[in-house]
Amino acid sequence: MNRLRKTEGDRKQGMRQTIAVFLFMLAFGGLIGCHSHEDRRRLHANYTLMPQQAAQDLRPFYGVSTTIQGSWDPSDKDLTNVEAHLGEVSQLISEDGIRGARIARPQDYRRQYFAILVKGRKLILVNAFDIEPPPPDWREKLPLIGDGGKIEWRALFDPQTGNFSHLSTNGVG
Repeated sequence: MNRLRKTEGDRKQGMRQTIAVFLFMLAFGGLIGCHSHEDRRRLHANYTLMPQQAAQDLRPFYGVSTTIQGSWDPSDKDLTNVEAHLGEVSQLISEDGIRGARIARPQDYRRQYFAILVKGRKLILVNAFDIEPPPPDWREKLPLIGDGGKIEWRALFDPQTGNFSHLSTNGVG
């Protein structure tokens, strides 16, 4: 009988330890998840959310950069929304670079998302390029592409309306 109680006590102690380890892992995992929330968004294979300070480095895009007031932190839902509407870029006509050009398969490009504030509106500027292999620092910096035509394009996405606008490609040298 003593042996049975000891075994039962051992089982209870083991169960307490298992629960404690589980709770610790749950809490620790939650902290890691909170800490790496932005990192998870930035590590997607085909797109990256650019660091907020990178919005200051934007080249002049169709007059937008002169009116950039700052940046904001989009949610995962905002980024999913951009991705869900990405195919609609193919319906736009380029307003700059190669005027009248269209992007047939925008999802085939690597994309840099800049969360910018323009005239008080939260927008996402998409800078997309088709270079293989991509520059090693493409998740932190704009690639330097001179001319190149449709190798690089840009468009604005409005998370409030779900619409893209202001398609622009590079020119051809």
